[in-house]
Amino acid sequence: MPRRVFATITSLFLLSSISPANGAIYNDPSAVTNTTYDFIVVGAGATGPILAHRLAEIVGWKVLLVEAGDDDRNYPDINIPAKAPRLPFQPFGSVYLYEPSPGVNGRPVPILRGRTLGGSTALNLHMQNKGSSEFWDQFAGYMEDSSWSYESMADTHLKKFENWVAPLTFSDEGKYTPSAHGTSGPINITLGNWKYGIAEALGAPDNGIPGFEFNKDPNAGDMLGLSWVQSSVGNGARSNPTTGYLHHQNFATSRDNFDVLVLSTVTRVNLAKTSTGGQVAESIDVVQTNEENSATFTIRANREVILSAGSLNSPQILMLSGIGIPDVLAKLDIPTIVENNFVGQNLMDHIFVLTYWEFDSTTSSFDDLYREPGREDAATAEWYQNDHTGRMAHAITSIWSWHRLQENDPIWKDFQDPSPGGKSPHWEGLHADGFFPGPLPVPIPEPGRHVQTTSFSLISPFSRGNVTLKSASALDPPVLHANFLGNDLDKAIMREAYKKIVKFMTEAPALKAIHTKAYGLEHPLQDSNGDYNDDEVDQFIADNVVSMWHPSSSCSVGTCLDTKFIVKGVQNLRVIDASTFPTSPAGHPMSMLYALAEKAADLIKEQYQYGAEDLTSQSPWML
Repeated sequence: MPRRVFATITSLFLLSSISPANGAIYNDPSAVTNTTYDFIVVGAGATGPILAHRLAEIVGWKVLLVEAGDDDRNYPDINIPAKAPRLPFQPFGSVYLYEPSPGVNGRPVPILRGRTLGGSTALNLHMQNKGSSEFWDQFAGYMEDSSWSYESMADTHLKKFENWVAPLTFSDEGKYTPSAHGTSGPINITLGNWKYGIAEALGAPDNGIPGFEFNKDPNAGDMLGLSWVQSSVGNGARSNPTTGYLHHQNFATSRDNFDVLVLSTVTRVNLAKTSTGGQVAESIDVVQTNEENSATFTIRANREVILSAGSLNSPQILMLSGIGIPDVLAKLDIPTIVENNFVGQNLMDHIFVLTYWEFDSTTSSFDDLYREPGREDAATAEWYQNDHTGRMAHAITSIWSWHRLQENDPIWKDFQDPSPGGKSPHWEGLHADGFFPGPLPVPIPEPGRHVQTTSFSLISPFSRGNVTLKSASALDPPVLHANFLGNDLDKAIMREAYKKIVKFMTEAPALKAIHTKAYGLEHPLQDSNGDYNDDEVDQFIADNVVSMWHPSSSCSVGTCLDTKFIVKGVQNLRVIDASTFPTSPAGHPMSMLYALAEKAADLIKEQYQYGAEDLTSQSPWML
């Protein structure tokens, strides 16, 4: 009998056996009772669970979802929103490194990926951006299909995944646009669940700082301005594709046409020649992730293999399968089966710099929660005992802002705008409700002192990099070249972002009233005329910039993929994840990927001529 893993929030796991009549969550590829499925989805991050769920709604399709990491229910802290700062140190966090580059003073830059069901949605900071209207219109152009436009997506797939939930402790009236949000989808979205005094000061609408004008809802098409953060939290707990599409009503374990395989790494997609001389994906090879010298198991796909392993691992799997640039593959003695010179190219990522600001200790923040002995443990106990309420139900960040360089900036004489348009940001300001520890050597504030973290981020990068192979083993991480700050435009955007953040933090009336001042880092200073030395600002940024963990675009539609997400030169092999966007997502990519997966699943069903009448009533989300 196949093994099936059960877990609850209060216990790590209980191993049990079930009848193979139902689906299963297997934790060993040798235990999988079926060797053939219709669809195999590789990677259970932002898109994989959604795709697998929607395809499994078709009664006659048997679907397998494969994840290199473990069952997320073995890590109960994932569910607690205010535990997010702790999650990078959990065993399901996998750290890769971008290679050193001149723009960051020759430093390697770490990037964290989630290695569990849910992928990076299990350890991120919950932030929802649906993208600007222009982002989707631009993507529709790449797809050569107007059904991907914002006008078509806004009331369909940009709402389909979403269930807006009222905050636990305050009213959301005037802080979002109800008509822009779904109310019956699998993933809960809300505003903050705890209102701190620092959030009220940061979010004061009449701040008088140009570019920080209040925008009621950045997810209603126009992102620019200062807004309340929308988070993938509902009823006090993290909400993501595993809670909504796999575990809800035991979807992953209650269906006879859907299995999940965890702790299993896909090493390659096996191709076969077609009768016309082309190539078709017919199976995957998989090994036990944590077992040295694991045996290799082959699982066949009657219809398709879909890679949803993310912007770093999807191109890695393609290259290991003999799909890619011949010279790159030849260096590792990998035979080229399909030449595709765009695999792993066009890699982008968002980058950010943390700044720290001290303010009056009479203004509340979450600082005491993490620093004063016993506070976090007591708040966590309250969360468990009182139906996921209290301070641990809050996603730690309440305010963000979105900005553009001025149209008359001299930099535009030499560069084309990398953003989708005038409603889309070049950079973001993200304002936490207290001290958020990061990679910089900033002293932890003493008890009784209150310090707030604000970051400024490059959202529309001009720089491009690539993903390539370290070895011919899927168990080795890929080699990542990002070329961060490799051009004058990216430097100009980050330089302007720094200056505007300092102006906001020191001159906004509500922040002046609580005596906000820089803390911990030696910031570049203005001279007597209020001007900065730009070289000093650039040096500060280069010394301190880090990845936001938002890699994208390394298997882009239009170059690597066709407009149906099919890998060019290979039948029955698609890539559907952040790597497919040809340009960097306009904002935190999580919810854009949810919409992408929902729409792509419908596209696949349409290709096989399946409609609503073919769906099974067993699915809890018949939308």
